Amino acid sequence: MITKTIKLDVVTFNSLIYASCKSGKWEEGVRLFKTMIGYGALPNIVSYNSVLDALCKEGKTTEALNLVEEMIRRGEKPDVLLTKLSIVTYNSLINGLCRTSQWRETSRLFDKMVLCNEGMTDEVRKEFEATIDGALRLDEDEGDNHETS
Repeated sequence: MITKTIKLDVVTFNSLIYASCKSGKWEEGVRLFKTMIGYGALPNIVSYNSVLDALCKEGKTTEALNLVEEMIRRGEKPDVLLTKLSIVTYNSLINGLCRTSQWRETSRLFDKMVLCNEGMTDEVRKEFEATIDGALRLDEDEGDNHETS
């Protein structure tokens, strides 16, 4: 598409990135994300969330956290107001960190999320606490299974 004279914009790239990431081709999604920037179509929160979610599901939490830092440097702030899109950002990161048993980083991110979002509803806070609690229990259960094996 790029070699033809079709002008790709953020919506087109977001659609391609999302489809790649959701179909398990996260590396293609990351490549498209980088191409997007090189092409001059600046990523938005949707672009970042698609790639973040895919990276976290692949256990690539270091890369995901680095991408959050880049996102903030570029002016997309997942922690200014807790909107539906920033809930996606936090949810992807917290789930990814829980899956890889990075409890200290999970706790740090959760505390930051709570501090930066005074308007966070109790319902949202409880949802994140339940996610973390469930992951901790699963990790403990798996630890028990490994000890008895």
